[in-house]
Amino acid sequence: YLTENIYLAADNSPKACVLSGSESEINTLEQKLTDDGYRCRSLKTSHAFHSPMMKPALKEFLAAFKHISIMDPKVPYLSNVTGKWITAKEVRDCQYWAKHLIQTVCFHQSIKTLLEEECANIFIEVGPGCTLSGLVRQIVTDKESNYIENIVRHRLEDVSDYVYLKNVLGKLWKYGIEIKWPIVYGKSKPQKLHLPTYVFDDQTMLVSKDNDVSSQNSTDKSPIDHWFYKPVWESNIEYESKKPISNAIYLLFLERNQFSDSLKQSLLKNNSKVISVYLGKSFCEISKVEFEVKKDSPQDYFKLISSLELANNLPDIIIHTWCYKLEYTKNLLKQFDLNSERGFFGVLYLVQALMALEVAAYKCSLFIISNAV
Repeated sequence: YLTENIYLAADNSPKACVLSGSESEINTLEQKLTDDGYRCRSLKTSHAFHSPMMKPALKEFLAAFKHISIMDPKVPYLSNVTGKWITAKEVRDCQYWAKHLIQTVCFHQSIKTLLEEECANIFIEVGPGCTLSGLVRQIVTDKESNYIENIVRHRLEDVSDYVYLKNVLGKLWKYGIEIKWPIVYGKSKPQKLHLPTYVFDDQTMLVSKDNDVSSQNSTDKSPIDHWFYKPVWESNIEYESKKPISNAIYLLFLERNQFSDSLKQSLLKNNSKVISVYLGKSFCEISKVEFEVKKDSPQDYFKLISSLELANNLPDIIIHTWCYKLEYTKNLLKQFDLNSERGFFGVLYLVQALMALEVAAYKCSLFIISNAV
């Protein structure tokens, strides 16, 4: 797709890149990519950055460096011009900075260079959103040995910035990073608390019969036949069953059971692409077509949809089956919470993540399979 007027502006990951060119050329390319089955979108920017189209600005750009004293770097970092570690010679060279304007951003190569370091297995995105962390997940092959977090919550995640930051700091501490807690807490002086090593004793609080308001205002009782309600199901018009769509991308929220396996295999036999999502302790990209998310974590759903978008795998059809097999416990309140997380809140977080997409004219169908409703 690269031509004399279309340039590779950014090599972000094996499946994501940015192209630069004139507005007319980009519009034509966008239509061609869409016709060929690739998902793409135009970026809101004022110029065709990181391409030869920025050459007219180089003279004025280089002149500005005459008044800047450039020092040798004290902290090593990776150059997005070369994809390798920056050198003092490059930093002091004005032409190096000019190359940033007219050459490709080598983010993909920079991460690959970083992965060659034995101690580089924790990646932290410090800016808002999770775009860069999503790109890193596409580049990293060993998902279990590398940890990827973003410090700032996504703008649509309904959680306090303070709580979100504290949760991320807790994860980083768990990964082995030494946190400077005095800076985190400031003037406050938190205390360490030892959790009890025993189960709390239950204490039953009985309501006195004399305080039963309903007994004081009792009236004549209705016949026993009118005491209870019973749900009654009525037959409706039979709907025509829809056959799976060939060559469609299906996103399935599955459990590891026979029902899920049968559903998945039936779609694969129809030449459909199936991406499976299972319940897990945190977001994990097991493979390009298999993920895990924590059912009550909005952030995990944003990471999932972001990863699918970057891999050009946004689904045409979503099938949610986590309500097919409900969880039963003796504690009815706990049972309600568990099933709400599986069903209502899980679907809500999924829809919020889809609504956050900035892909023009993207539509998908959502089906929810439930049981004992």
